[in-house]
Amino acid sequence: MFQIPENVPYGRIYYVTREKQVSHGATAHVEQLPSGHVVKYPKSNPYSPKKEEDHRRNMRIEAGIYQLIGDCPYIPRMIDWEPESCSLTLEYLEGGDLAKYMRETAQIPGEIRQRWTLQAAAALSALHAANIIHCDFAPRNFILGANLDLHIADFAGSSVAGSTPTIAAGPRYLPPGWSWTRPVQQTDDVFALGSVMYFIMVGEEPYADLSEEDVEKKFAKAVFPDELEVYTTATTWARLGSENFFPIGLR
Repeated sequence: MFQIPENVPYGRIYYVTREKQVSHGATAHVEQLPSGHVVKYPKSNPYSPKKEEDHRRNMRIEAGIYQLIGDCPYIPRMIDWEPESCSLTLEYLEGGDLAKYMRETAQIPGEIRQRWTLQAAAALSALHAANIIHCDFAPRNFILGANLDLHIADFAGSSVAGSTPTIAAGPRYLPPGWSWTRPVQQTDDVFALGSVMYFIMVGEEPYADLSEEDVEKKFAKAVFPDELEVYTTATTWARLGSENFFPIGLR
């Protein structure tokens, strides 16, 4: 059993988890409770009260988004929110995150992939209808339920009603011209949706063999993978019922 050393080097932080750890990020712990639900709470930082408060603020933003959206089939159900500890309890979705599932599953039927693309678009539509821009709309933030239905999660860095986000998706999910210095736009998420659909249908990120810098250069020239147009067909978009979902570069 691991024990925290008596002399902890300055700057290093050891965390003692409350329950079974499910996942963790840069700002929060995610653990499974005896009830089966999961709890997400901010990481402490004894070296930087400001960073710790930033983590708590992010949790308040995330909880507010769950409360704002309410019941939605494409978003995990909120069970409880404790303002004092900034602890958010959510339903547990046992399928895990989409990126990991696709890496570990050899054969995924085409009809499931097509269903995921529609559910990803529907999830984005629900967010934008509530004036929320996710800002990190990527496969790692999609979670699968028991029936392999797709849910979007992790809103800690999102923009609400035009607020400044604290996170951005990687270059493969950002449109040409994106910058921290300009206001966030819904079209940023829409572009990311196109890359998510590509990942779902092809099984890898756009230009997976290139560096992020080279991907940025291609996107800046509106050069996109050929498969992107093949898999985001007119039939799929017609079923969505709105041309607003077309990723930039495919209209």
